Amino acid sequence: KSTLNGQPCPQNLIRDFTQHLILIHGQHQQITLLKNDTQREVLDAFSGLQDKVKQLNDYHRQWQKLQQELNEITKKIPQRDAELDLLNFQLTELQQANIQKEEWLQLMNEYKKCQQAKGLITDISQALEMTTNHEGSNASQLVQNALNQLNNIDLDDSELNNIRELLNTASIYLQEAGDGLTQFRDSLDLKPEKLASIESRLQLIQDLARKHHTQPESLHEIQLSLQQKIVSLEHIEESFNKLNWLY
Repeated sequence: KSTLNGQPCPQNLIRDFTQHLILIHGQHQQITLLKNDTQREVLDAFSGLQDKVKQLNDYHRQWQKLQQELNEITKKIPQRDAELDLLNFQLTELQQANIQKEEWLQLMNEYKKCQQAKGLITDISQALEMTTNHEGSNASQLVQNALNQLNNIDLDDSELNNIRELLNTASIYLQEAGDGLTQFRDSLDLKPEKLASIESRLQLIQDLARKHHTQPESLHEIQLSLQQKIVSLEHIEESFNKLNWLY
């Protein structure tokens, strides 16, 4: 019974494995010369041909790669016209859709904003009232009132001057925040036709993504891939002749 790392295994596996671990000398060692691989290795070593053997192996791998590429192209040539028609149809469909990079993510954000527009407008309007718009009790006016009170103090003190500067900066930031909130609120569109337009565009992109078995955000890359495949098929004879010459 033979084991390797405590696991039962056949004798031939033990024999192959031990050749890489230990060198065994015995009265029947010459039996290994009956193996074709051993004979070739001994002959190559004796003749000093190891480098040339390595080079020959590299050439053989390159030849196999060329053979594989040539076989693939040979299979494609009879089906080229049909495949070109399909690829051109798919590419035209994507070009007509004119899908832009990252358009899906932008549309999804717009869609969410449209769905949430009513609630957003209410929340932003309340924040705007608290920041700048409410008469007499908004944050901007309260900060300005505090600054006016400090300005009434006739005292040149560095610490007090620093507080005045902080309040003045806060007042400026609050005004900018109020302007930003106003601009954002006005950009929200509650028109039903805008939401319908976004939904229609999202559906188109989703349908195309399903056709190409990909994610909607990857359609731009699919279009580039189709263009490359078309160019490759249009020049397939040139590739075939080049590989055939190298082969």
